[in-house]
Amino acid sequence: MLSRQPILYISFFILAFASAVSAQPDVLWEQSYGGYYYDYAASVLQTDDGGYVLAGSYSHDEYNVDMWLVKTDEIGDTLWTRTFGGLNYDACHGMEQTADGGYILVGQTFTFGGGCDDVWLIKTDSDGDSTWSAVYGGGLWDRGLSVQQTIDGGYIIVGETKSFGSGDWDLYLIKTNSHGDTTWTRTHGGSGIDAGEYVRQTDDGGYIITGYTESYSDARDVWLLKTDADGDSAWSKTFGGSLWDVGECVRQTADGGFIITGKTESFSSGMSDVWLIKTESDGDSSWSSVFGGDNTDKSYCVQEIVGDGYIIAGLTWSYGEGGSDAWVIRVSQSGELLWDLIWGGISNDDGGSIISTDDDGFAFVGMTESYGTGESDLCLVKLDVDPPAVEPFDPISSVSFTLHSAYPNPFNPTTVISFDLPVASQVKLDVYDVKGRHVGARLSRPYMTGSHQISFDGLGLASGIYIYRLQVSGSGATPTMGTGKMVLMK
Repeated sequence: MLSRQPILYISFFILAFASAVSAQPDVLWEQSYGGYYYDYAASVLQTDDGGYVLAGSYSHDEYNVDMWLVKTDEIGDTLWTRTFGGLNYDACHGMEQTADGGYILVGQTFTFGGGCDDVWLIKTDSDGDSTWSAVYGGGLWDRGLSVQQTIDGGYIIVGETKSFGSGDWDLYLIKTNSHGDTTWTRTHGGSGIDAGEYVRQTDDGGYIITGYTESYSDARDVWLLKTDADGDSAWSKTFGGSLWDVGECVRQTADGGFIITGKTESFSSGMSDVWLIKTESDGDSSWSSVFGGDNTDKSYCVQEIVGDGYIIAGLTWSYGEGGSDAWVIRVSQSGELLWDLIWGGISNDDGGSIISTDDDGFAFVGMTESYGTGESDLCLVKLDVDPPAVEPFDPISSVSFTLHSAYPNPFNPTTVISFDLPVASQVKLDVYDVKGRHVGARLSRPYMTGSHQISFDGLGLASGIYIYRLQVSGSGATPTMGTGKMVLMK
């Protein structure tokens, strides 16, 4: 049964300030991979040796595209690469590691198969060499967008099909055995355009799928479909408004419910915003949060950090340096913003997939036009662990030193931050915007006993509220911290 879900409440985070915001984690390193033309990333995972495997698409020229698998060491240096394809467009959209240490890739192929595009599944060994491949589809367009190995050793694939089903495009669900032979296929949808973007097997042996539907909405809604172990619908929910809303990724959460991420135009303050939806085990909405600005923002991946919230990766046109930038958003268990990080240069960049790493940090993969050697390259960015929270409205005095209010405040464009030290100390000053992003004055140096002043220049910053944090440490002493608020008015 399909039902449209009321949104119980939506939290909006549009240049908003939370009561406790963490500073963003440090970028430990970044790498790019690619050739001369357009190369894209789809998935990333960490391997047992501490390295990484990336999957995406490699362009030999403007029309000849292959699936691409890249293995790196623990700092992102390339160990080996593999490409799979023919002379036409053969693209990878998803990848997982398999129980035998190899990899399973899914995407679309124009070179092989009998249709315009067919679903393509490739199994490799641990060295990335192909052991078998299989093609699924009909006489028209069929694409595989997500794959997972199932508990019986086979695979579940979701995507979209124009060859089969009852509508224009339908959600396409394929179950195979361990050798890629088809066990069953299902289509779900109506008379409009419907698609499945992501699939995961659930604890009961069935499947949870997210994507979008036009058949069961006023425009285009996020679609959450639960099936039994045979791929038949158990229940179906939609989330959305009067515009286009899309689900890109779904996970079953530790409490038995589900977490969905994607984009919303219906509840956006701009063109589109990142949308995070938490549901109960029956698909009913618990809460949702929206993140974005006055342009296009969207997300592609969400991971649960069990007992400690969620991490999201996507892109933003509203904030950052150039066109689009990769956007990583860290939220609490109730969807409140903890910190975010924007990565990119003067051209277009994005974040496509993110994972927690074995050092309690994070790594994300995406596309970069700002860095690398080609028109666009794969990028892999390693982040440090979660930083501690910044409490911007705590009293600004501590037992070991005194931090004075910035003066002048408001200011344009410079202000002075003053502090008194009872003993000689190492002092570190950082300044953050209201979203927890580090914006400047990363100073760390020793100061003698007495009163001191540090000038802060906001010439390159936009008007708004900024948080300054002063950390003081001495020989053998526990570091202490003070924070304050200042307002830049231009």
